[in-house]
Amino acid sequence: MTPDKKKFEIECVQCGKKVKSRKVSFCPSCKRELYTPRIPRRWSYKTLILIFMVISVMYLIYLIFSPQIYFHLDRIIIA
Repeated sequence: MTPDKKKFEIECVQCGKKVKSRKVSFCPSCKRELYTPRIPRRWSYKTLILIFMVISVMYLIYLIFSPQIYFHLDRIIIA
């Protein structure tokens, strides 16, 4: 086998048979799917950064408006 042919072969996780990855997405002997979807690392980092930014903005809004919220809540409870 040439290195190019080895490059496109994948070993099935379940049965261990070598499968040409360019032609099929399922193992011909055990019918297991060869590829599982993966979330790219770059997308994961962007999502985590976005979540952190949203939480930070929400906390900042809370710090700005909390005195007013507590003031109005005290007025409602006393009245």
